[in-house]
Amino acid sequence: MTENEPGIPPDEKRPSTSISLQTYSFGPDNEFHASKYFLQRFGAMPSYYAAQVEVVGKTTVEKILGHFELPAEALLFREEFSKKDKPLVPDPDYFYYVMVLQEGLVMVCFPGRIAFYYDKSRDLWPTIEDTLKHLVLKRKGRTPRTGKPFHMVVENVKARYGIALQEFNVKPIRVNLGQHYNDDLPETDKIIRKFINHTEQNGLVLLHGKVGTGKTTYIRHLISSTKAKFIYLPASMMKTISAPNFLPFIALHEDSVLLLEDSDELLAPRGSAQSGGSALANLLNLGDGLLADALKIKVICTFNAKLDKIDQAVLRKGRLVARYEFGPLALEKAKALSQSLGNQAEVVSEMTLAEIFNQDDKDYGKDPHGKRVGYF
Repeated sequence: MTENEPGIPPDEKRPSTSISLQTYSFGPDNEFHASKYFLQRFGAMPSYYAAQVEVVGKTTVEKILGHFELPAEALLFREEFSKKDKPLVPDPDYFYYVMVLQEGLVMVCFPGRIAFYYDKSRDLWPTIEDTLKHLVLKRKGRTPRTGKPFHMVVENVKARYGIALQEFNVKPIRVNLGQHYNDDLPETDKIIRKFINHTEQNGLVLLHGKVGTGKTTYIRHLISSTKAKFIYLPASMMKTISAPNFLPFIALHEDSVLLLEDSDELLAPRGSAQSGGSALANLLNLGDGLLADALKIKVICTFNAKLDKIDQAVLRKGRLVARYEFGPLALEKAKALSQSLGNQAEVVSEMTLAEIFNQDDKDYGKDPHGKRVGYF
């Protein structure tokens, strides 16, 4: 999925409509701004959602108008371009359309993407989903994707802020917390779920522990079983949190869950060689600073380091909603889970989930002559 608010060049010969495109909808850059139009028309700042789709230009727009039985005046703005080598032939890769689908819902269509500006106080999501069904076309030879979509931040020089969202799907996963984790997780899970599902709450959740203890599996479980919009920021891009373009970008995704896996370096104590510096400061502001009140961004960080290896400001009361340390399964639980999987090997001590689920796999971390290799 790619998300960035489009700038749409105005058409000096715009047709007059009953739904006016007031001059204040055009910024100093002489481009049409849907958010400004929405604010003036409906008296509220819009929420924003965008999707990467296969839009076929004029034909699809007419299909949408017909499906919702909208008058021609609902099409606020149209900009079409012809092919360079054929001036009279429309180029389906270059066009812009803006239309009002219903009160409090504005749709912007442009090459490969569709954007919705909507009033979140109204029940408009069914209309957005219905519209997307008509705009997302099945490609030949492709199997429809299944699972819950989540979004990854990627660099995109064409996007408004130089970064955008790309959509992926998380494979549906069912996790029995009582069977796969130690007995203290379900209580913390309730706190985390309440936090994620509360649209007016912000803060920080820390999930930490040794490799193989089930942090990523638990996150997949959260993504698959909640309605929240998850935004994954790769470790290679975590320093972009300090970039001036990041905060305006993330502001487009109010009420989302920002997911930072393996954030050991970002959370390192300020002043240390590994410190995330200003990126950490911005992250803390998203957690409970002035920005947090406006954006309602929820942040989940995972890391493998010990608690004394992260900045203590992260652990401050009021900022931290929940913290859970994942560890090896207790002996009795490890035995029960191993037996339920049909494993024949005897379990004689605590084991991580990775060890239990992969007992038959060869361990390449051991020296064949009995010596340990790697980091220990």
